[in-house]
Amino acid sequence: MSRRISAAIVAFAVAAGALLLGTPAYAAAGDQVSATFSTPGDFGSVPTGSTKRLVLTLENDGTDIVTIDPTPVMALSAPFTYVSTTITAGETIVPLATRTVTVDYTAGAVGTTPTDTITLTAVSTADPTVSAPVILALRGASIAAGSASFAIADPVDGAIDLGDVQPGSTSSLAITVINDGTLDLEFDPTGLVATSTEGASLPVAYEGDAASRSVRPGETVTLHLTLGPVPTGTASGVLTLRADYSEDGKVIASAARSLSFVGRLVAPSPTANPLVPASADSTGRQLASTGADGVGGFVGGTVAVMVLLAGVAAVAQRRAGKRA
Repeated sequence: MSRRISAAIVAFAVAAGALLLGTPAYAAAGDQVSATFSTPGDFGSVPTGSTKRLVLTLENDGTDIVTIDPTPVMALSAPFTYVSTTITAGETIVPLATRTVTVDYTAGAVGTTPTDTITLTAVSTADPTVSAPVILALRGASIAAGSASFAIADPVDGAIDLGDVQPGSTSSLAITVINDGTLDLEFDPTGLVATSTEGASLPVAYEGDAASRSVRPGETVTLHLTLGPVPTGTASGVLTLRADYSEDGKVIASAARSLSFVGRLVAPSPTANPLVPASADSTGRQLASTGADGVGGFVGGTVAVMVLLAGVAAVAQRRAGKRA
């Protein structure tokens, strides 16, 4: 009996303590009071000396209408800086409603990874003794700045000679680049742009997987491209390449270089007309004509021989008469 009474007293004390304190150790979506930052406070990698801004979204994912005092987030310290918020002290936030907090991170010394944790408090308007912590965790990382760079190794003069170009044709190009920076680079197909001297955009694309592979600092690689089809009247312009350094799918630093290209427009090669075979009718006429001429020649020749033979016979006959 005494054990049951002791257990009941303990349970009552725990419940009373919870009511008096009003702040549970944690809260989860669907609880009576709960509010959560749905946007991570991770700034990722930022070049030293640069500043990156995040807009963090807070949602009331509990069942009660709540109020939140934004004062703690306004007291952020370097390298994190409070910018603004849509949370107003005393303003009610209904379930599923959202508010935002905007924070800047300025990257310090290379290699540093500062963190900070801010705790706000969501309080139920139905029962102010019930509340829940709202945790905002911030993190940043500083990397080397201004080190995304590459140079054109070939063509040395930065000019591409396309040679003779026929309207509507394509040209294959080879450009050798060297990563002369300190970050791994990938050549972004969306940063590959060709513009004619007339200002028209020309089709251009990387061939193979050269653009998708990472080019390490000090590495040299040859990029193969296809330019065109080139429209009539256009064979010269500017080609721009862009390379990016990314972390977790986010572009941190970029570099771009431009080259000129020149081509000589030539007319398409004329196509020789194929031989047209004679028609059966014309061939027949030719054969008929040839046959008639042949027969005429044969007859004429035969008559001439016969006349000659007749003359020879007459001469022979006269000589025989004289002898007699």
